[in-house]
Amino acid sequence: REAFDEAIAPFLAPNVAVLDIGSGREPTIPPADRPLGCRYVGLDISSSELRLAGEGAYDDIVVRDIATPDEQLEGQFDLALSWQVFEHVKPLDRAIENVHSYLRPGGGLVALLSGKFSAFALVNQLMPSNVGVSLLDRLLRREPRTVFRAYYHRCYSTALPRVLAGWSEIQII
Repeated sequence: REAFDEAIAPFLAPNVAVLDIGSGREPTIPPADRPLGCRYVGLDISSSELRLAGEGAYDDIVVRDIATPDEQLEGQFDLALSWQVFEHVKPLDRAIENVHSYLRPGGGLVALLSGKFSAFALVNQLMPSNVGVSLLDRLLRREPRTVFRAYYHRCYSTALPRVLAGWSEIQII
């Protein structure tokens, strides 16, 4: 989390507009940690997850698949955040293209995602979905309705530069 927070810090100036992608019930930046005048928008495919965040978690919410474009969001944000979401998105190329269009000139995307070839991702991809959900429920007491399928579409080091080819600057750690 430290590297993620360091990457977003330069963007967190007064009056910044932030799009938090897929954070649902748990905004990536808590309200108390946001800069003065920050406009904080939550975008998630699940309206129920966004509602679970509670009053004041977001200034606005958008219920939408990030892979589906929304012309009303174009050029509206200085920063887009994605914490452990892009592995759940397919097609990733289209989602990244949409995020790029939602940013103002000079804006940026900071994302943390699980790689397709990480140990737990390989297990996740080999295991039937219902077995994985059941294990998360029993071992981690994770409610099954809060578990979303992971596709890991283009979530690996040689694919990401191609997905991000239209960006002026990229850094993959």
